[in-house]
Amino acid sequence: MTGTESSSKGKARGYAKLALVFAGILILYLAGQGICTAASQALSLQAAPLYLTNSLAFGALTILAYKKLFHKAPSWCTCARGLIVSAVFSAAAIAFLDAFYALHFCRAFPSNAVTQLLMAAAAGIGEEVLFRGFLFDYISKKASLLRGLIVISVVFGCAHLLNAISGQTVTALYIFNCMTAGFFLCVLYYEYGLVPALIYHISWNAIFNGGNTVESKPLTGIILVIAGLAILLIEEKIKRRPSAITDTKEQIR
Repeated sequence: MTGTESSSKGKARGYAKLALVFAGILILYLAGQGICTAASQALSLQAAPLYLTNSLAFGALTILAYKKLFHKAPSWCTCARGLIVSAVFSAAAIAFLDAFYALHFCRAFPSNAVTQLLMAAAAGIGEEVLFRGFLFDYISKKASLLRGLIVISVVFGCAHLLNAISGQTVTALYIFNCMTAGFFLCVLYYEYGLVPALIYHISWNAIFNGGNTVESKPLTGIILVIAGLAILLIEEKIKRRPSAITDTKEQIR
């Protein structure tokens, strides 16, 4: 067997392991959601606490798997720069979209604000570790940055078709905007590491809870793509440094 053939087989095994991890976690999450729905209907329980428990378990499971397969976080300086970039972009984008579409996000917190924030955090952590920490990290290393950005953006967007199960209105524009959000989050992860992507995703979920506000507006996807490309260009031309992506342990290769 030549070195090229051995490398190809090793890469194929790595992709297979990654796919199994992804499929296993996703199946467990969906099974948990189904159990929560059945329990709330059969026992006349409130669904929100059950869904929150399942989301927290999903987040914890993905974090444990992530720690098993990855190591080496980016420097605090890199994380801080990423947090500043994502915070500035978030404030500007929210203010613009709020004014342009008269959505009025900035008002009093709802009575269930704590539950809403916990749900946003649990879903954000689980999705970031799974889609960026596992899938994008591996594909962008083993294939290319461009392929990783395209594949994970599409997969992330299509995964939100599952929101239709909970009764949310899912349109083609909504899925496209989820794809562009996936692209922007991949850029944040690639340039600054997992923490800025986590913070941005949790903030997005908490502010735009429901999926039928800014995520269904035409300008959202355009803004996210432009911002992601701008960050890539700025970091490439000014910083000239290696990616903040974590190193992968040998067992996933």
